[in-house]
Amino acid sequence: MIALTTSLPMPPLRGGNNMNRKAANFVAICSLLFAGASHGYADENRSLIVGRVMNVDGTLSTSKRIAFDGPLIKSIQPAIVDADWPDSDRYETGVAVPGLFDIYSEVGAVGENAENSFAVDASANAIDAIDIYHRQIQQALAHGITSMLVAPAGVNVVSGAAGVVRVSGWRSVEVLRDDGPLVFALGADVYQRDREPTSRMGAAAMLRRVMVEAQNNRGHQRLQAFARGSLDAMVVCQLPHDVAVAADALRGDHRRITFVHTSDVADLSFEMSGAKAVVVGPLTFDMSPQTLAAARHWSKAGLTVALAGQSPRYSYDSLRISAALAVRYGMSPEKARLAITSVPADIAGVADRVGSLTPGRFGDVVVFSDDPLHLESKILAVYVGGRRLYPRNSDLALVTKESH
Repeated sequence: MIALTTSLPMPPLRGGNNMNRKAANFVAICSLLFAGASHGYADENRSLIVGRVMNVDGTLSTSKRIAFDGPLIKSIQPAIVDADWPDSDRYETGVAVPGLFDIYSEVGAVGENAENSFAVDASANAIDAIDIYHRQIQQALAHGITSMLVAPAGVNVVSGAAGVVRVSGWRSVEVLRDDGPLVFALGADVYQRDREPTSRMGAAAMLRRVMVEAQNNRGHQRLQAFARGSLDAMVVCQLPHDVAVAADALRGDHRRITFVHTSDVADLSFEMSGAKAVVVGPLTFDMSPQTLAAARHWSKAGLTVALAGQSPRYSYDSLRISAALAVRYGMSPEKARLAITSVPADIAGVADRVGSLTPGRFGDVVVFSDDPLHLESKILAVYVGGRRLYPRNSDLALVTKESH
């Protein structure tokens, strides 16, 4: 885990010689230590008392006390009415959920995560595109998004490795993962006039060639690792036919493959069978009923579904809007809540640290005025590592016992 903060200059995390990378890691580790010391991680007695809490199965339970141990969740227990809990913030009508997770984000990297000179570029790293000083990171936090998978744009057959970041402070992020998933793409965005592929047929042939080489221990090490089953992948498919072509070209065990596909629903149950998950979204009010029913369709077909917000290309509320629309068109509320929290964390390979309100996970909590699936619900507070970072300089949202 690498911390990136704006308090110290950051050398590049990739590229250059080994000494540069060691220096970057040293500065990053120091930044995390200083950030922890300056923001009160040593206060191990802080806790939240909320009216309802999201459980690991996506349901909501009543009256809980969330206690923190440094940056981690220590325990979640029933809250005793009128008990005198010292050092507790009270949101007695609030709903606490894990920090929202955008599974296909461009926060801090818009316009910098696309390089289409090479149709096959497994060496590209989305982490290199993130501007850790960008105001978009703070805007995401203010909308309850505390973790995100930032992916290279799907403009190449092999687009490179995604990265996973977590907001760790008002002006700092931590890199939870910088080595994947590996992103493949099929669709019109991949076709170019000045280089191969120029057509769907050419893209399919290129993907098959790449996989044959990888299975024969040739090509980039990431492609070989994927072929061996030791690296996961996300496959961006614009049309149902692209899903079918990708599933055929990436023959073998699909348990490490997540399909990213939002289109009018077609029966792709066979092609997607055995896949790790499918990412749907963002969903918008002007989409067709068939598209808006996609999350329900894949969920009923037995696939694990995550919802993408693709912030900031779409609004920062697009995660919640997608979840609310998915429920309106037949997805269960429990699965919709999981689709913007724990499911994307699992797809990203970081569910052991974020995505659920579980002891031992980071204390990243968003308190809403009501169920986050209700779009009229407001964010009362955002806690990161057990610290209230939003709102920053106001206690107006904090409902204390004395105010009752």
